[in-house]
Amino acid sequence: MKKIEKIVYEIAGEEVVMEVGERGVTDISYYEKRNSYKVYKQDELDVDKHILYKEIFDVKVVCYDVTSPSTNKSFLKS
Repeated sequence: MKKIEKIVYEIAGEEVVMEVGERGVTDISYYEKRNSYKVYKQDELDVDKHILYKEIFDVKVVCYDVTSPSTNKSFLKS
């Protein structure tokens, strides 16, 4: 698998830079309006799935699968 070093994508109209290391997502940078949402590392239980979650207005959304960059998607998690 090709190592991904940096992914830049858009959340709520703003750029978010996701730094990816050997153990997956290691750092996330926010741009303005920091308090309008939060982005955080995958849950420990989901470590094998390599999924990054974001939370906007208390709705959890799956926003990126690090193992498969071509499947960058955003959908509600029930």
